[in-house]
Amino acid sequence: WICCMIKVISFDIGGTLVKKAKRENARDEMMKMAGVSSPLFAHAYREHFIKKKNSLKDFCDKIGFSDIDKMEQFLRQYYASAPLGNLYDDVLSTLDELVKKGYLLISISNKSYMNHYGLKEYGLTSYFTREIYSYEVNSAKPETEIFKYAQRKMRVMNDEIIHIGDSWTSDIEGAHRAGWKSVLIVREKKNIPMSKVECTISNLNELLVML
Repeated sequence: WICCMIKVISFDIGGTLVKKAKRENARDEMMKMAGVSSPLFAHAYREHFIKKKNSLKDFCDKIGFSDIDKMEQFLRQYYASAPLGNLYDDVLSTLDELVKKGYLLISISNKSYMNHYGLKEYGLTSYFTREIYSYEVNSAKPETEIFKYAQRKMRVMNDEIIHIGDSWTSDIEGAHRAGWKSVLIVREKKNIPMSKVECTISNLNELLVML
């Protein structure tokens, strides 16, 4: 397919622009602390931290953890010492060229409201027109609403926006549901239904040839 109509390029952040930290994430550490099963915890975590649809008390009630003070203390300590990941080597050069070509860049990310790291911490704010985080819109990828929210804010049609991400489920399937074009970046070998992916790249610089 040809991207001649594209005006806006949307990027996932973690795993696409930024290397994911090797430290065990807050979700896994909380799950161990609470001693709760993964499926139950995953849903409760997503609803509270990623989509911010209920209170911390509701979250603790759902996972059966009664010590809210302990949970709050853990969260403060964890995010106060959370490591800042590194940008992939291809990020700055690619973003610089895309902006020079006249594309508007935005980011769409599923992120805990407790995570204070955004594009500013990586020195990327000058490249992006808008940052959209799941907890701000009470919707998380691959849900259609977060993509449509971004589209409304940018005032473009389906064929004028494209999403770049590293997750088949969150990024590619989510963009497809919204009616967008998408590009899957595969930096490492993964078990992905490649026959269903419109386009794959292994390096962000490849976007410069495609667009």
